[in-house]
Amino acid sequence: MKSKFVLIKNVILMSVIIFGLILGAKETVAQDVNLKQHIAQQPISPTFELRYFTNDTLANGETDFKGETEWMNTKQRIGFLSEYAMVASNFFNNPDLNKKIVTDFEIDNLLAKIKPQPTTSIRKTIKLDNWKCYGYRNGQDVEKELKLKRWNSYSGATIKDGNLIIKNSTINLNIDSLTWRFKIETTIKSTNDCSFRINLSDGSKNAITFGIEGNELIYGTINKIKKIKKPKNQDVVKLKIEADLTQKRFNLYANEELIEYYIPIMDASIEAVTKLSLVSKGVTKLDDLFIFNHTPTDIVSRPYISNVVLDENFQEKLAISEWQDPDFDDGHWEETTLPAVHGGIRNKEEAYYLRKKVQVGNFERAVLKLETLDPGGEIWINGEIVGVVTNRHPVEIDISKKLIKGTKNTIAIKVNPHKTNRAVAHSPTDHFIGWFLGKSSIELSSKNKITNVLVHTKKIGKDAIQVHNI
Repeated sequence: MKSKFVLIKNVILMSVIIFGLILGAKETVAQDVNLKQHIAQQPISPTFELRYFTNDTLANGETDFKGETEWMNTKQRIGFLSEYAMVASNFFNNPDLNKKIVTDFEIDNLLAKIKPQPTTSIRKTIKLDNWKCYGYRNGQDVEKELKLKRWNSYSGATIKDGNLIIKNSTINLNIDSLTWRFKIETTIKSTNDCSFRINLSDGSKNAITFGIEGNELIYGTINKIKKIKKPKNQDVVKLKIEADLTQKRFNLYANEELIEYYIPIMDASIEAVTKLSLVSKGVTKLDDLFIFNHTPTDIVSRPYISNVVLDENFQEKLAISEWQDPDFDDGHWEETTLPAVHGGIRNKEEAYYLRKKVQVGNFERAVLKLETLDPGGEIWINGEIVGVVTNRHPVEIDISKKLIKGTKNTIAIKVNPHKTNRAVAHSPTDHFIGWFLGKSSIELSSKNKITNVLVHTKKIGKDAIQVHNI
């Protein structure tokens, strides 16, 4: 290839990494002295551009890396990505390309410096935070009960306290065929005298084996079992596999840390995984089990389809009858802060329910304010409905007659599920885009209050006229 790689350090504060192929470029380095001096005086951004210059007429200016105007072959793409990885690792002083761009400490430190929005001084504003929340769709409790009964029916298996307990037993499950790329996650609670493995196979030959044996992690590769020490002082270990069956390889993570990369599968002749086996010697507790599959398509804008093969947390899904009632028991619901979001393919068609109790003192007027209830839903105060929302606009509802002075009041909100008919290009085909409740508050005031002020200068001359609309 006669093309050239050119690294350009940006002199702007914000930039993006750009892959550009520019037709007929003959000058690859700026020679203008004044430009160099100007650049030298500017703060250098911690980003870069890596451009691939070519005279190939197929490039047509700037081209797709892969798409309608692509011109590279596979060898050239690999060459570019290799050069990019080398330049990036040197540029960021990160030889393994595994450093966090921003640490948790830096994030927390920045957030701590953000001043909260001032509250009112004459009126009293009660910020509504720390809600109970729950996702549910009709009939889900019955479906979940049947699933838990099925797990309990396996020999040596018991459901207890949201865990699947397997004692000296093997559970075999037939699953939807996995032929391309997929992910499997599980959280294992085990003791040092326990051995637990997950086998993924085609029914006769194992493709992937991984798990825990005593104080070691285990995984299979080319008909061998390898062992490495598991994370220190970790009785609970979250294991994750990222697999590419076309490449016959997988990655292994423990507690979100990459343990081994690009491991060859046990038998390269396997074309599809159709069976999942859970093998326990001793007593093993599983807290969850999740398999997420991707299948390629011939559609350029949607190159693959994603689907949930298995999603089990081994917990009951209780019904929500009379969820808006003040006396409803929401002790098993999770806690959240606002804005609170629900959704995605794992929660498809579930409405999002939120509850909060709030103490109020004396007032003449009370207004409930919601930034948004997206895409819509219901609002209840003390068991009575006060509003039905059908859009994403900010909401203000006078709840003076529903709120009880000097006691705790129950606010209950249902957020309707959302499904779009148009998935974003080059993303998983997940049409269940998140639905959420924005920041909310109750404003207590006297009966009469100013709700809006608009001030403008109507005329400027010898005398200026200013108009106030209140």
